[in-house]
Amino acid sequence: MKKSYLRNLILIGLIIGLYWFNTFDYSAENEMPQLSSLNSNNIHYITISRPNIVDIVLAKSASGWQITQPIKAIANNKRVELLLSFLNTPSYAQITIGDGKSLSQYELEPANLVLTLDQHRVQFGGVEPISKHRYVLIDNVIHLITDRITPLLRANATSFIENKLFPKTNIITKLIVSKSNTDNSLSAESIIIENNNGHWQSNSPTITTDRLSAFIQNWQHAYALQVLPLQENGRVSTATHKLQIWFNDQALPTKYELKLSDNALFVVDHQLQLSYQFTLESLAQLLPFQTIE
Repeated sequence: MKKSYLRNLILIGLIIGLYWFNTFDYSAENEMPQLSSLNSNNIHYITISRPNIVDIVLAKSASGWQITQPIKAIANNKRVELLLSFLNTPSYAQITIGDGKSLSQYELEPANLVLTLDQHRVQFGGVEPISKHRYVLIDNVIHLITDRITPLLRANATSFIENKLFPKTNIITKLIVSKSNTDNSLSAESIIIENNNGHWQSNSPTITTDRLSAFIQNWQHAYALQVLPLQENGRVSTATHKLQIWFNDQALPTKYELKLSDNALFVVDHQLQLSYQFTLESLAQLLPFQTIE
């Protein structure tokens, strides 16, 4: 678990650094040609290929980016936008293929990493020893660029998953969830919270309307520390700690399962085969205490 936290902290740091570098105004770099004239808004498919690892495939839909391989999940649009922002990277030098130089001397044949944007193939090679710029092959031209993107491209597929529990367009209208005990365990009893003509009501009359509204808002904006795929051979748990949420007055609820470990709360989506990890402190924000009732 600690290694997983560390990996995610490193990834977040890399993403912040990537954003800062790609948005900082370098006047000298702005005078250089961009790596590509491709418009990132026109890209609809992204494939990340690395040796001996299953490709990561993302597809753009009307609702945003989706991971389609090796797992199926909603992608974090900001991370995908950061990935595509490298198209604006300045090119310090250009080498045209066909001048008698072998691609292998730039570690481009075979390439260390290949990024395919629709039908456009971008190959990432080695690093030039003096400038420390990376060789990148795109549209039959080798470019030398400042490498700010490969750490993100080398991350695993789960790093691209959207950490928000559900899209902001899914508006909660009813919720059934387990209560929590004072020892941070889950109670066998559940609470029903429902919107009735614009007012939140529950089957626990001692809970105020403000508290009910706060619980709903916390679920509405729930953002996991990390999202992990369930084990392929894992069985659906028979535990009684269930979470049911009705969105936009739909007839049937979306069902989740709640699980606790020594230091985390997990919201499991068996339909998507994903587990959303929250801190134990989240219990107080997401679940009412059994002892209060």
